[in-house]
Amino acid sequence: MAGIGLSGIDVIPLTTTARWFVSRRGMLTGLVKVGTGAGQMTIPLVAGLCITNLGWRHAYVVLGLIVLVFIIGSGLLLRRDPDQMNRLSPRQGEMPADTPHSEIGLTLKDALRNRQFWILCIINLLAVTCMLTILVHIVPHATDMGIDTVKAAGILSTIGGVSMVGRLTVGIAIDRIGNKRCMMACLILLILSFIWLRVADGMWMMFLFAAIYGIAHGGIFTVISPIVAELFGIRSHGAFFGIVAFGGTLGGALGPVLAGLVYDITHSYQLIFLCLVALAAVSLILTGMLKPVIHDASQATA
Repeated sequence: MAGIGLSGIDVIPLTTTARWFVSRRGMLTGLVKVGTGAGQMTIPLVAGLCITNLGWRHAYVVLGLIVLVFIIGSGLLLRRDPDQMNRLSPRQGEMPADTPHSEIGLTLKDALRNRQFWILCIINLLAVTCMLTILVHIVPHATDMGIDTVKAAGILSTIGGVSMVGRLTVGIAIDRIGNKRCMMACLILLILSFIWLRVADGMWMMFLFAAIYGIAHGGIFTVISPIVAELFGIRSHGAFFGIVAFGGTLGGALGPVLAGLVYDITHSYQLIFLCLVALAAVSLILTGMLKPVIHDASQATA
């Protein structure tokens, strides 16, 4: 039930953002993703306080009510696209110049027969496989190195904090240098972080890894929605992004389990990190092959 509930948390806000904005789509997508990172950092603290003062049963009730009020409340304020807003508020006048027309882009049927769409799905599958594997296994790896459990958890927190910077920075960069270049830059950082992780043997080296990786992590999760809009338009953006995200989620589910099996056999993370380098490299090569199927909405409305 929780998984079903979480399934729309990225797809709906990011698709809505893509439908509303063109020239600053990257920056605004980054801001939305900063909200995700902020929640990941703050809600566990709130949950901890609730559990301490109320007990875990009542804490879950409180958190559930908070989610109920804020998610449903914010959902009631959302409008699918500017066209819907104009239909609801006819006196608003013309839509802002920054907003795209909702019918620009491929249909889902056309996209499913397009090679570029499946390349993007594979790119996201490989990238998220790498990133979720790291999130699950980085603390056990650090403790295997002899790092204190609390400090090892601090490495994970550092990734979360730095990823917020990465989300906003990459979002701004998207509007300046484009989605493809940002994606390739993030993947290069991801590869470098994995190479560094293979030789990291001290606390400072692990925190440096967390900083490099955190930028890449936040950036990749930010760039996926805008790159879908650029390649295929926004006519069926929700369906496109949902399928691409499904590929990433599939990799995120399988990657940590397979990595755990490899660790149980080899009693080391070195082979796992080497495999992550290879997967990220393949994702980088495939990203270089991406080409827009249609003109971007900003060009189409010019």
